[in-house]
Amino acid sequence: MLFSLTSDSRRLLVGFLHVALASVVFSHVGYAQKNDLQKDAIELTEIAIKSEETQNEILQIKKELEDREDINKIQDSYVNFVKSLDQSKESFLDDKNRYNTLSRLEEPERFWMMSKNTIDAWLTAVQNKIHRFDASLKRLEYLDKIWQNTLSAARSNKAPTAILQRIRLILQDVKKTKSEVKSVLNGILTLQSKMAETDLLIKEMLNSIEKLKKEAGASLFTLNNPPIWEAFDEREISGFFTETVYRGVLKRYQILIKYITDYYYRFFYQLFIFFVLSFLFVSSKRRCRTHSPEEEVVPGKDILRWPFILAFLFSLGMTPVIHPHAPYFMVDLSLFLMLFPLLHILPRLLSSFYQKILYFFILSFSLSEISSLVIPGSLFQRLISMGLTIAAVIFLYGILRYQKISKQVSGKKLAVVLHWAGRLAIVLLAIALAANIIGAFALAQFLVHGVLFSGFMATVISVGVLAVNQLWNVFLHLDFVQSYRSISQNSEIIRVRFNKIMYWLAMYWWLVQTLKVFQLYEGFKGGFLSVVGYRLTVGSFAVSLGDVLIFSVTIFLSVLISRFIRFVLEEDVLRKVKLPRGVGGSISMLTHYAILIIGFTIAVSAAGIEWSRFALIAGALGVGIGFGLQDVVNNFVSGLILIFERPVKLGDVIELADLRGNVKRIGIRSSTIRTFEGAEVIVPNSHLISEKLVNWTLSDRLRRISIPVGVAYGTNPKTVIGILEKIAEKNEDVLEKPAPSAVFMGFGESSLDFELRFWTRNFDDWVTIRTNISIQINEALAKKGIEIPFPQRDIHIISNAPDDPPDIRAERDKKNKDKKK
Repeated sequence: MLFSLTSDSRRLLVGFLHVALASVVFSHVGYAQKNDLQKDAIELTEIAIKSEETQNEILQIKKELEDREDINKIQDSYVNFVKSLDQSKESFLDDKNRYNTLSRLEEPERFWMMSKNTIDAWLTAVQNKIHRFDASLKRLEYLDKIWQNTLSAARSNKAPTAILQRIRLILQDVKKTKSEVKSVLNGILTLQSKMAETDLLIKEMLNSIEKLKKEAGASLFTLNNPPIWEAFDEREISGFFTETVYRGVLKRYQILIKYITDYYYRFFYQLFIFFVLSFLFVSSKRRCRTHSPEEEVVPGKDILRWPFILAFLFSLGMTPVIHPHAPYFMVDLSLFLMLFPLLHILPRLLSSFYQKILYFFILSFSLSEISSLVIPGSLFQRLISMGLTIAAVIFLYGILRYQKISKQVSGKKLAVVLHWAGRLAIVLLAIALAANIIGAFALAQFLVHGVLFSGFMATVISVGVLAVNQLWNVFLHLDFVQSYRSISQNSEIIRVRFNKIMYWLAMYWWLVQTLKVFQLYEGFKGGFLSVVGYRLTVGSFAVSLGDVLIFSVTIFLSVLISRFIRFVLEEDVLRKVKLPRGVGGSISMLTHYAILIIGFTIAVSAAGIEWSRFALIAGALGVGIGFGLQDVVNNFVSGLILIFERPVKLGDVIELADLRGNVKRIGIRSSTIRTFEGAEVIVPNSHLISEKLVNWTLSDRLRRISIPVGVAYGTNPKTVIGILEKIAEKNEDVLEKPAPSAVFMGFGESSLDFELRFWTRNFDDWVTIRTNISIQINEALAKKGIEIPFPQRDIHIISNAPDDPPDIRAERDKKNKDKKK
């Protein structure tokens, strides 16, 4: 039928079908869009609450926009920072020939490293700010979309005008805040782009300096100057004090001003440390004053005569710590300023031997620093270096030749170290002198500066350690410190161990500084890290020396910490807390082993050992326990029983088989019993649990004493009982309850037997109490005329025994006849 229609009718019908199909499709699309809008839109009933939440979010974002003080400071500082970098770059490139030695390259390298640290910190702060603002912008875009859908849905649902107006206000606020965030974010992104360019510039300068360092290192063994006899030039000497010194001082002044501007707050830290140390030293000085000549003089007290000078000295000594990014010459300046307090204090603290060494290195190092302002390789600088070298060789040779180092220093090992260090220094200085003469001045300057700097640092560090040790000794003798029993009873041990720790720390610090000045530190550090980082792989198991070191050091530190905490608990803390007897020891022991277990866990994790691999170890331990470790595990479990059940406590008097004494220690595996004869017996804990044990002091420290007494037959028993009970009642060491009693025990072979029984609280002195009362009993019975008999026997001899031999009977008869005559 369709095909029977005319062409016009067919076209009309097809067009009608197209219109109908499009209507259906668009109606579905509109319905879907409407559903999507309703899905992302906010319900009319929740618009009031959601609008308030949105306004709070917008307020929070606006606060973040206003809180841009850190970014503003970075922007303000960045302009001057870039100018300073440009000036430093221009100055470095113009005077590039001046930086031809390793020591001279340290200063610009430190400056550009400091600049690198500054730009890295700024980039990190800017990046964090960008992340926060980017998150805020995404949140605002999401809110904009939600509220747009809400407005469309509200219109379609014919919401009240007030609601529509509120939605429009929210949308306006969201769009306005979004625009502000975009503007601020674009500004910060621009700043970040500029700072990235500056960071690239700094990296290029550091690479350039690194290249110059390699060239300077390679030039150490080249003749980069003419021999000394060909280098004399009067014009060079006359022009030395004009241009070269001025340029050197001006350059360092600019770098110092820049550092002060960027890190001014660190100087306030240093000033605060000075005031705190001044207060502590003045207070210690007042507390250490003796009130009479008879009082003991505190060792090391003399150093507190100058509290403010000491505070100034120590605050200056902390310059490398407080200012880790400071230029090298600033650290050298702080060391130079330390000379004045040292020169004032040291003559009263050091012997003449140490004073000579100190003064020499102070003078020589100061001259070396002054010579660094001169054009490198100039005749004036070479003459100064030559004079310092000769003076140092003569001085060190005199010390080694005419001074007995072993008699001047305490400690044989230290004397050996100083002796060989002096010899090595002389060899290096001799090489430097020869190199200077023939024209290898870079090598000469490198060796002379290294030897003088190392000697100066050794002297300053030694004096610092001496001062710290004396101050520590003063601290240990302060009244409030001596109030702690753990310190007052072990002052000498604490002092000696602290001195050893300071000695090794000083040796480490001096060694690091010496390796750095000779450009060997990075090599040693890299070699050490490569050795400890090498991993030995056997199958699926891999281990390195570093893992072993980390594990060992962690275990060692945990043992030290556990011992220290246990020592403090037992000596001070637990003594001041009222606890049942034995509880303090259990707390101390549990704390000790808890710290060890925690330390072991940390050591295993730090060493990179997987805990899953302990399953194999646990299996092996299970087999070992089943065969050979039964006694160990038994003693361990018994130790836990002793700790928690406490059938035996520290200080108890026990009897175990033929062993009798005091419990001195209860360990996790064994315990220590000190017999009354003074022997210390190690007893496995399992014996204390499984065997029959008599504990005389389990519940209290009371003890009953029994004294047996025998009197002659014929004595009135009531009189004896009265005398005995009266003596016991008058004694102060005898308890009234239970009351003492005398008991008539029975009729002995030679005496009437009595026993005096009484209780005493002084368990440890029961032998002395028994002795004293026994003496009083003897005196009282003697006074009453009561005899204490001794055993007697009546012997009856029967004559003419039929069993006697004939010769004995004949002799006995003869004696009887003689007696009758």
